[in-house]
Amino acid sequence: MASFMPNEDRVTFDQIPEVIVYQILTFLDSAALASSASPTCFFFHVLSRYLQIKTPMWRTLHLLPNRKGDDLPGDDYSSYRATNPPRLSRDADTIPSLARVVQNRTCSNITLSIVFTTSGKTFKDLDLASVLPKNAVAIGCESSTTATVSNLSAFPDEFVGPVENDGDVRHPNQETLGSVTFANIPESTLTVFEIPTATFRNGSADDCMQKMPVCPLESGWSVVILMAPRTVNPNVLSDYIAKVHEQNKNVEIIGGIHMSSSSFIHKDGVSANKNSVVGVCVAGNVVYSSQISRACRPLGGLCEVTDSMSDEGWGAIAKVKRAEGGGGKEEPVENVAREAVMEMRARRTNALFCGITDSMNKGFELLNIQGIEAGALTLDGPAKVGSKMHFFTLDAESSQEDLLGRLEAARKAVEKTGKEALGSILISCGGRGTGFYGENNVESSIFSKQLPGVGMSGFFSGGEIAPQARAMMPYQSTFRGPTELQGFTSVFGVFYVPKFLTPTAHVWEAAIRDRTVNFA
Repeated sequence: MASFMPNEDRVTFDQIPEVIVYQILTFLDSAALASSASPTCFFFHVLSRYLQIKTPMWRTLHLLPNRKGDDLPGDDYSSYRATNPPRLSRDADTIPSLARVVQNRTCSNITLSIVFTTSGKTFKDLDLASVLPKNAVAIGCESSTTATVSNLSAFPDEFVGPVENDGDVRHPNQETLGSVTFANIPESTLTVFEIPTATFRNGSADDCMQKMPVCPLESGWSVVILMAPRTVNPNVLSDYIAKVHEQNKNVEIIGGIHMSSSSFIHKDGVSANKNSVVGVCVAGNVVYSSQISRACRPLGGLCEVTDSMSDEGWGAIAKVKRAEGGGGKEEPVENVAREAVMEMRARRTNALFCGITDSMNKGFELLNIQGIEAGALTLDGPAKVGSKMHFFTLDAESSQEDLLGRLEAARKAVEKTGKEALGSILISCGGRGTGFYGENNVESSIFSKQLPGVGMSGFFSGGEIAPQARAMMPYQSTFRGPTELQGFTSVFGVFYVPKFLTPTAHVWEAAIRDRTVNFA
């Protein structure tokens, strides 16, 4: 690069800012340099490959159907689908195309791939074994409904951005077959695993734990991502999640139940389509944050529980005291509940929860209402005297506000520590999406707005695995409830990395000195 300058203006290599050198080295054709007989070229090959291994990367692509001819109007969509079966891409030579995209447009080492597709055949067509490095791992699942924010396109004229294929697509331009993500999370250990669905149906959580990989680091696993077929026993799955937490005190677990029997796994260079629970465990220098929302709007006012009975799995509230407007007097909980139901009907919603908390910083645990017996409101969880109580209902507008607020707060919090979002996974309830919001691509568009340019892939599930969803929890709160299998939630799991990567000469010296670096 210095040779392009006049001799009197030429600069020496060490005068170039390190961050520029770093970017140039990252984009070098490492394979061509390796084949050169020049010692200098081989030196730069070592540096280039070393920095590629150290460079974080998350690239998500839409998997597109084959489109023939001009786009058809919406009225002709069903006949279009009947005569044009979906394929991986509009390019007939799909697999080499995918490999070319990976090689030319991802300038980092690939260690992890995540695949969500609308059919098991699409996963087979991907042929990840021909694309991924031999040490890379992959997991995924088949789901008829997927959500994607792509930040890489296979062809220049293809769409990049948010798409939710949630079963309400009426035009070919909006259809995808899912997504594939290629990622590199430096300084981390990645291990994929599978547990047969039969173990979750016929066995116990202890049986499932026998197939759980042991973390090689004393600190334990930092993140576990799970994908479970619909045929698992949810009680065994919940017990298994609790036991994973017992073994790994600081682990964050997210995942979901996909509405098929087909999970995908790739390890040791072999891809397989399995009727299993599959997962990936991540350990090491990993920064990760999960954001959970359950679309709840408060009804009525805040109350304090003054008369109740409760135990670990149930509660019965008889009397409460309003925080405002009650004159500080006790009154039957029926009065407050009746007002909440009237407000819920006025808003034309049809779900009512009772929120209970001992601290406003933790938000409200949302309990299901079993009914009213002998004047007491019975719940499926404890409600102790002195607890705060609030009624809630599901609401699309509140859901959007909550997701925006949580993602924005998380982004600002990590930016203060010099980090930025690398990539994300979304697990959203199948009851959300177009049918709930009245429009398409809502949650993926919210993510794209708050974290522009960041790739995201996910699916709509029949049960979400995440820290307990709580209503009215302050956006800045770091509190996390127990991880559990729950419903009607939206779960974003976001990986973060240092914002400014500026290697010094010490990095280069280490690259030459360290003969154990794996450049595969």
